[in-house]
Amino acid sequence: MKLIVIIPAYNEANCIGNVIRAIPKDFPPFDKTITVVVDDGSSDETAEEAQAAGADKVLKHGVNLGVGAAFRTGLSEALRLGADVIVNIDGDDQFDTSEIPRLVGPIIAGTADCVVGSRFLESSETIGMPRRKRLGNRAFTRLVNWLANSRLTDTQSGFRAYSREAALRLNLFGRFTYTQESLIDLLHKGQRVTEIPVRVRYDPARRSRVVGSIWTYALRAGAVTLRAIRDLRPLAFFGSAGALVTLAGILSGLFVFVKWVMTGATSPYRSLIDASVVLLTIGSLTIFLGLTADMIGRQKQTGDEILYLLKKREYSKPET
Repeated sequence: MKLIVIIPAYNEANCIGNVIRAIPKDFPPFDKTITVVVDDGSSDETAEEAQAAGADKVLKHGVNLGVGAAFRTGLSEALRLGADVIVNIDGDDQFDTSEIPRLVGPIIAGTADCVVGSRFLESSETIGMPRRKRLGNRAFTRLVNWLANSRLTDTQSGFRAYSREAALRLNLFGRFTYTQESLIDLLHKGQRVTEIPVRVRYDPARRSRVVGSIWTYALRAGAVTLRAIRDLRPLAFFGSAGALVTLAGILSGLFVFVKWVMTGATSPYRSLIDASVVLLTIGSLTIFLGLTADMIGRQKQTGDEILYLLKKREYSKPET
């Protein structure tokens, strides 16, 4: 069996070597471990340091595209190389690479398709995580759980393992990040996602390459998450919004009607009649849009299955 470890990295020259050198090699049941580093347009010596540390393959983006794009590049390369299991780990040396055998355990046992290294399970050890980052992680995890009907504890962790089947089924579009979108996509497709507790350490002096500003990250990651749920559950996405607007139109119109029945006049609330008409029109159109999007979504499911079969054929493993 072949394990491929992919490491998306951006300006991680000071850390990437430590990560690569500490990766466990060829542990059972794997007879081969390959390390693939994706240098996402770094302006420092990340690629050179990765090669010097023994990375089997270093891929480079000409410009910084985002960790989501780097992850997709690494995932495609891992499938091309014939991975049976794929591990993704950040290049900042915060996660403990010695936990990779534990991370892939549920996949090897056949009980999971994707395993997330959670920093927030009861027995996890999270050293030095800033309070605002912890709160932000909890907020995003609750959002993803609500959207995907799951019970995960850490949907932002970059330390994960994927079975070959799960990797083939992943269709991702976000460039800024992949963490939330990938889980929503896999859960929607019926893949089994589980978590194990992992240790993580934070350097308080280090500035995150992804979370430059907590508000910017929230807006951009939130947009990726909402687009994912829009594509996967369009009727719920548009239908709920349309239902709320329609309800507002009904209530405003009902208020004016009751006022007219009781007093014989609509003043000073006559403007609510126009507002009610506008809200009912917008709400009805949004619900209709949801129904149309749901119909397109069914075609998307067919397209996803076709894409899965094409990728399975393109990345077919050579017979041994």
